[in-house]
Amino acid sequence: MCTPGPNVYPACAQNLGPADQWPRAVSELSKCIALLALVFVLLAGAGLGLGGQVGATLFAHGVVLTQLWAPMARADDTGHPLAALGLHLGLWRQELRLAGVLALALWPLWAGALTGAQPLMQRWELWPLGAAPWAGGGTAAIILWVLGQVLGVALPEELFWRGYVQPVLEARWGGRPGAGGALRFGRGTALCTLLFALGHVVGGAGPLALGTFFPGCVFALLRARAGSLVGAVALHAGCNVFAAVIMQTFDGF
Repeated sequence: MCTPGPNVYPACAQNLGPADQWPRAVSELSKCIALLALVFVLLAGAGLGLGGQVGATLFAHGVVLTQLWAPMARADDTGHPLAALGLHLGLWRQELRLAGVLALALWPLWAGALTGAQPLMQRWELWPLGAAPWAGGGTAAIILWVLGQVLGVALPEELFWRGYVQPVLEARWGGRPGAGGALRFGRGTALCTLLFALGHVVGGAGPLALGTFFPGCVFALLRARAGSLVGAVALHAGCNVFAAVIMQTFDGF
C-alpha cells in the first residue's frame, strides 16, 4: 500500500487493491453522487452551448477544473493520500508498456469504428470538417495540442472517473474480486464506465459517443490492475490523438 512521504507521494512497491483506493463509506457515496450531478450539469451547459460561445467555453473549463479539483479535495478531506486516487508512479514503466501493447491491439478496431461511423457523424455535424486543430503552427503546435490532450483531457477525466468515481462505486457495488483482485470489473465499475460514456453524449459529442463505453472499460481495467492512472491516462490520450489523425485523414488533410 502506498504511504505519503515527507514532501511527495512516493512510488508504490505493490499494487493497490480496491479497499486501499477508497473507503467503504456510505457518506462518500453521497458526495460522489453530488459531484457527478455537478459534472453532468456543467457538461450539459457546454453541450447545449448555453450562453453562446463564451458560456459554452466557461462550462467546458468548469468541467475540467471540477474533474481535477474535486477528487483531490475529497482525498484531502478524508485523509487519503493522492496515491489513493491513482496519482503515483510506482508501476509507470509496466503501465506504459501495457498501454502501448493495448494501443496496437485496439487502434485498428478504433479506426474501423470511426470510419464506419463517418457518414452518420457527418450528417449530425459531428465529424470535424476543416483544418486540423494543430494546423498552421508547425511542430510546436502539434506538441502543444498533444500536451493539451494529455493534461487537459485525459488526465482530468481519468482522475475523476477512474481515480475517484470508480473505486467509490466499486466499494458500494463491487462484488468479490477476481483473480488476485487484478481484473475485477464489478457492477460499480460498469456503472462508472456507462456514466463516463453518457457524459460524452451530454457534453455534445452525440449519441455515437456511447461507444466510448468500450475504451472506458479498458481504462477501468488498467486502473484496477495497478491502482495507478498512468496507463489509463496514456492510453486515453493516445486514443484521442489517434482518432483526430484518422478523422483528419478522411477529411483529406
